[in-house]
Amino acid sequence: MKFIYNIALLFFVVVFYSCNKSVFMKDSDGSFNGKNNISTQCLNDKDCAAIKADCCGCMKGGKQRAVPREDAKKILDSFKDSCSQIACVQMISKDESCKKMPVCLDGECVLQ
Repeated sequence: MKFIYNIALLFFVVVFYSCNKSVFMKDSDGSFNGKNNISTQCLNDKDCAAIKADCCGCMKGGKQRAVPREDAKKILDSFKDSCSQIACVQMISKDESCKKMPVCLDGECVLQ
């Protein structure tokens, strides 16, 4: 019985750890905003879109981020290879980013 418990615990640790991995690099302070990899420039709110910021996204325990609408598909396509081995939990995320909308603020797409 203890063996089954340990296997189940290991499974959940792996699932939760892998769901928090981001395809994009984190900033030097450990926060994620993607400024070091991807342009976030915009002219108005309609130029911005909210997309998943990690392999799982908000509908599966992950996060979201704001990007220029024209780059959204290219960015999401980049997840295909990186996330092929990632298992996501089947739960809606409680991450603060999932409660925000994409807007253009000072020429950059951000979540607000």
